[in-house]
Amino acid sequence: TAFTVEENELTPEITDDIKVLDNIAKQVNQTVRRRRHAGGDDDYNIEVLLGVDDTVVRFHGKEHVQNYLLTLMNIVNEIYHDESLGVHINVVLVRMIMLGYAKSISLIEGGNPSRSLENVCRWAVIQQKEDSEHSEHHDHAIFLTRQGFGPTGMQGYAPVTGMCHPVRSCTLNHEDGFSSAFVVAHETGHVLGMEHDGQGNRCVDETAMGSVMAPLVQAAFHRYHWSMCSGQELKRYIHSYDCLLDDPFKHDWPQLPELPGINYSMDEQCRFDFGVGYKICTSFRTFDPCKQLWCSHPDNPYFCKTKKGPPLDGTECAPGKVISRVHILPDLFCPVVPNFILSHSFPSYCNLWSFLLNNISSCLSIFSANKRCHLYCQSKETGDVAYMKQLVHDGTKCSYKDPYSICVRGDCVVSIQISLCISGTISGLYAAFFIHYN
Repeated sequence: TAFTVEENELTPEITDDIKVLDNIAKQVNQTVRRRRHAGGDDDYNIEVLLGVDDTVVRFHGKEHVQNYLLTLMNIVNEIYHDESLGVHINVVLVRMIMLGYAKSISLIEGGNPSRSLENVCRWAVIQQKEDSEHSEHHDHAIFLTRQGFGPTGMQGYAPVTGMCHPVRSCTLNHEDGFSSAFVVAHETGHVLGMEHDGQGNRCVDETAMGSVMAPLVQAAFHRYHWSMCSGQELKRYIHSYDCLLDDPFKHDWPQLPELPGINYSMDEQCRFDFGVGYKICTSFRTFDPCKQLWCSHPDNPYFCKTKKGPPLDGTECAPGKVISRVHILPDLFCPVVPNFILSHSFPSYCNLWSFLLNNISSCLSIFSANKRCHLYCQSKETGDVAYMKQLVHDGTKCSYKDPYSICVRGDCVVSIQISLCISGTISGLYAAFFIHYN
């Protein structure tokens, strides 16, 4: 799904009341905020107020919407944890507000994204806790709606370089399933100072490979990264965002599974993506739901839709198979595993290096036992092994011989009791965890 974004500034004709609120907010912002803890130069925390309108609450149901939103924000946080960004940013949810019907329709004006954004930003200013040491004091407001607020296809709207500003640190996002996490990450990227890839910069080639700041969404759970331009633009502004230096208070949100798909079936994910009644498409046997989620409505079962990505990590995509960001994990033992090919595609890091293995029918071992969560690449031409001096992404198997452990933040931890064995050919450019299943 495509989305259109953003003017560099809010509309000049801002109403008088928002100017008054701006002045009040600036006075609040001038109060010296004691740093609860200043992290390192590359350690930043975006404390988020999440506003959700009535359309989102009604669609997901009051009893389920909180866990859905927590899962969505966890995915946004993971997107910002990707190594390609070059800066360590945590997206920390400090407060969640669900709006009623009357307030929801007063904020969103159909066909007027600029006015809708102004309304949302004004609403967020009013919600701000004046005490900067309050546990719910926010740096940035994210607003989700299922109402249409712009032309067809518009998924998000945000001011550029508004982070930490009392009025302009806010985004308006259309929520339509977990892939909306990429819209939220994209819009917040604008507020952090990032521009579209390929527009005024040299990163147009990265858009087809799933860069988060592509003008049209091509990122998916199995393939996304931050472009070189996004990293450079972020570093240009990040040191001016003093509000991100605070160590956030701990919030007692419900504990969620490490793999989000454990809680959501493919049918539920289809409903989130395309609306009530949609389920996994079963009309065509050529569709492999482990590689790409296709959905259809019972009223038209042969008209199948996809957002061009696999289901969430942890989703059971077939009997005995669970989706993982790095592999489809078979709940079987060697050597009874279908053949498959993994290919990694990512700019600049590995280049001519790859990890090439042919006709493997047994479980594989890693290069060094004490560096099981570090990334190695092997040259196709020479066979030489290079240590890439970076960690593999969370969810990567620690070792092909270890059926129970995955890498989390550089440490090997025990995960689901699944054995990963391989039969066939594995090839590709190992620079990160971005994988395209063929």
